[in-house]
Amino acid sequence: SAGEEPGQLFTAEKGHAHIDLVAHGKGGHSSRPWALDNPVPKLCAAYLKFAEAWDPGGDPSGTWRTYVSPTMLKASDAPNAIADEAVMHFSCRYTLPSEYERVIRTMKETTGLEIRSTPGRPPVVNRPDDPEIAALLAAMRAKLPGGIREGRMSAATDASYYAELGLPIVIFAATGGEPHCDREWGSLKSLDEYAAFFVNYFSSKNAGACNLP
Repeated sequence: SAGEEPGQLFTAEKGHAHIDLVAHGKGGHSSRPWALDNPVPKLCAAYLKFAEAWDPGGDPSGTWRTYVSPTMLKASDAPNAIADEAVMHFSCRYTLPSEYERVIRTMKETTGLEIRSTPGRPPVVNRPDDPEIAALLAAMRAKLPGGIREGRMSAATDASYYAELGLPIVIFAATGGEPHCDREWGSLKSLDEYAAFFVNYFSSKNAGACNLP
């Protein structure tokens, strides 16, 4: 993946879950609203209660917090109809497995509506003092042109599929930027440099003594 900063190695990654908040009602033609039960106002009111109550946790001055972002809305398929059901979809980026549970608990307590969700992709959480990661970071800073910076990733990568192994996991990021848009870019030169480094690092008995060609 492309790094949020040039030459960055991510040592943690947020989990990602999809959550639907569902309001039920009685649909029909919008010319007779008194005979119906519109779920859209229920959904809007419920979301405002949740948004007011939700605390992302973590350090308020940083981004390593649990965010629950509404991204999609669905109700009627016609402009003159009231739906039986209204759904608000959330993209949840959470820092710890317990944070996902806190999101669901808070949403249930504040909205009283139906919630459809699964934990999704788990976060990648390494020990801050893990010796293998410390050795890798030291070697990268010493050997790679321009050095390397340690960071944590808010997006999800394939690293989440290996989180259950309980092994140290890092997410490598080549120099690049502007992901998922028409300005996305990545440096082929940095990919060559990092590929050469990792070949030497993992083929050496003494990782700290590896040398780039």
